[in-house]
Amino acid sequence: MNVIKHLFPPTIHPMVVHFSIAIVYIAALAGLAGLVSRHQAICVRSFFLLLCLGIVATAATGIAGIRGSMVYDHGLGVHAP
Repeated sequence: MNVIKHLFPPTIHPMVVHFSIAIVYIAALAGLAGLVSRHQAICVRSFFLLLCLGIVATAATGIAGIRGSMVYDHGLGVHAP
């Protein structure tokens, strides 16, 4: 459990949430490029690797969010405009 404290500090969730979103969008762009490009094999391989990285990043983001919510008690006012 001590390893999780060091890998996922309570304040890391806002930093990693946008990384996982960006990786999934870049994977989608690589997939679309594979449909119209002459270098289809490279684009398909990039799509698959980026999608796998996006899945891992999304899982890490979820763990970081759960960890942050256990440490900091915040209500709906934090996310309100």
